Amino acid sequence: SLPYWKTISYQIPNYIKVELEEYNKESNEECEKYFKVIHYLDSIENPWLPEDFTLTNISIEEYVNHINSCYDDIRLSIKELKEYQNHRVYDENLWIAIKDIRNNKIVATGIGEMDNIVREGILEWVQVSKEYRRKGLGKYIVNELLFITKDKAKFVTVSSKLSNKLNPLSLYKNYGFINKQIWNIYQSNR
Repeated sequence: SLPYWKTISYQIPNYIKVELEEYNKESNEECEKYFKVIHYLDSIENPWLPEDFTLTNISIEEYVNHINSCYDDIRLSIKELKEYQNHRVYDENLWIAIKDIRNNKIVATGIGEMDNIVREGILEWVQVSKEYRRKGLGKYIVNELLFITKDKAKFVTVSSKLSNKLNPLSLYKNYGFINKQIWNIYQSNR
């Protein structure tokens, strides 16, 4: 379920097996399932930011704090997120944050990457604060990232855990992402 640049950059450890589910539907082994979908940038809604919200520049620490506040099971460090800026696919224009202008609070963030070699845009992080969900902010971030990449990329991919309780798969399908693939990740004892 990885973007191309990660596939060629990382060596999968021996204790991890990755398999496209369609090739082993009968497996009884316990695994973690991830989905991957693709958008061909053929129809993108114009990004529209709801009233009372604005784009803003924020620090790495603010990105980390916001990301961590949106998930119960993810803890990202400043060091880990700084590493994204060292990736060959780093594009500062694909780091966006939205604040509520009424209280100056960061309420949504998105981080994308751009692989100029294969012209793949990648959505890495898209999250909205719990109390601000269902207001169109996630949709805005996805559309804005697609809009920014449309002249550089041939396609955009995104992947996530299939079991995510926020159901991002249906969200991305609603935004025009297609060709769902399910990847099984098996871990054996080291």
